[in-house]
Amino acid sequence: MGKTWIMTAGSGGIGKSSLTIAFAVIAARQGKTLILDACGPCRACDLYMGMQNVVTLDLRDVLLHQIDLTSVIYPVPEHENLFYACVSLFRESRLEEVQGILLSLQEMFENVFLDISSSGMNWSLPVFTRRDRAVVLLRPDHVSFRGAEAIVTDARNRGVPAYPVINQMEKSLVRHGYQMNGTTVSQVLDCPVAGEIMRMPDFFTSSIREEHFPVIPTKQMKLFEEIYHEIDSN
Repeated sequence: MGKTWIMTAGSGGIGKSSLTIAFAVIAARQGKTLILDACGPCRACDLYMGMQNVVTLDLRDVLLHQIDLTSVIYPVPEHENLFYACVSLFRESRLEEVQGILLSLQEMFENVFLDISSSGMNWSLPVFTRRDRAVVLLRPDHVSFRGAEAIVTDARNRGVPAYPVINQMEKSLVRHGYQMNGTTVSQVLDCPVAGEIMRMPDFFTSSIREEHFPVIPTKQMKLFEEIYHEIDSN
């Protein structure tokens, strides 16, 4: 049974989908990996990977039209062992509707990266266990922090380990008290911060325009690798 990485965020526009793709690329080096997009019409992963004109079927098609599950799993260009699937292309879909399929995907893949909004997450589903990881991306401001705090609490109540990752941190804002530093976030959430990212670079813009997989800068990829292995090893 594979590991599910629940990639969610304290608020929107923080870089959740970007981090999902980066982590999945790293995981795919070691085994068969799936990005499962559960963001409905607001999804971004297919756009960022240049696959927006390739993905035409979703998990709801498996349920409604009884097509084979492998028909909705798309190989990601330029990356061996990396695949993409979408829960629902055209509307918001509840995870409980596809939990049986999610179990099948956990058996097919070593790692499943579930890109999902905090409002769409259902922590009560039995498919999530202590072997899984909840990666909670947040800005170090009070609005995002409040959302992240709720996610961490829900994950803990389910027994799923939660790992906050800070993005869009700016030293000048921390210095003047407009943003919290990593130590403060860790103390208030009562769990260690897995990583701090000053600001997620916009390396996905060209991939949307030119429909190709983005080139992640080496320095940024090294940071993503450090955060990924920190979470994976615990």
